[in-house]
Amino acid sequence: MQKDGPDEPVVDKASKPLPVERAAIRWPWGIIALGVLALAWVGVYLLWNGFVFLSQL
Repeated sequence: MQKDGPDEPVVDKASKPLPVERAAIRWPWGIIALGVLALAWVGVYLLWNGFVFLSQL
């Protein structure tokens, strides 16, 4: 059995997608990861000190 219409969708060939432009700067992902780890350690340190402080009351 044959379908009505073309097999492929009709695409406007005149309009081409714009090329994806790269960001002006490249993010230093290693340094960002180290910063996130450092902030996590500071957060754990502050939570631990708060827990110790509350347990001594």
